Amino acid sequence: MPGGSLEVLVQTVGGGLAGVVVAGAWHAARQKTRWQAFDNFIEDWNGKPPRPGVPAHPGVMERLAILEDGQGTRAEVQEQQSGALLSLGAAVDQIRAWMEAQGKPPSPPQQRSA
Repeated sequence: MPGGSLEVLVQTVGGGLAGVVVAGAWHAARQKTRWQAFDNFIEDWNGKPPRPGVPAHPGVMERLAILEDGQGTRAEVQEQQSGALLSLGAAVDQIRAWMEAQGKPPSPPQQRSA
């Protein structure tokens, strides 16, 4: 029976090697997604140069410099506020028009007591 024990040994070693290969492939696949996430982070940090048809994406340091200079946020906030005020004014106009169509004149704003 010495030949039988050699067969068992070969099968055991072969099965072990197959398990190691499968575990190594699984680990490599997981590491690839981790490296890809890290690569995305570095790309966001450094920014991207412009390409044909795609504007440049500034990196973190460029965006911080824009914020410190106060160039970017003021224009964005003013744009957002004016848009919000316009939409609020449009909503008020719609309510007034609806109330007038119903025959109910809009009442003046009431003072709140403190």
